[in-house]
Amino acid sequence: MVKILWIDEAINDLRSIAKDSLASAKRQVARFINKVDILQTFPQSGRMVPEFKNQSIRELIEGNYRIVYRVRVKDQWLEIIRIHHSSRHL
Repeated sequence: MVKILWIDEAINDLRSIAKDSLASAKRQVARFINKVDILQTFPQSGRMVPEFKNQSIRELIEGNYRIVYRVRVKDQWLEIIRIHHSSRHL
């Protein structure tokens, strides 16, 4: 199983999303966490981020958000880099 590390920028993204509406933000954050949990078993399940053209930088889509992460399979861990609204440039 791969270990997951949330870097500060991703945590700040979650906090920013939570400021909008507490009730809906809690549900959205729970969806992000559930989606990320899949990566423990299937770290390569997201697609490569087209803007970076780097196989180790991947993303999962959850609603209108892109969960961007970097795979470090050799070390058996990955980093959640950003939770980014898809209407904005990455």
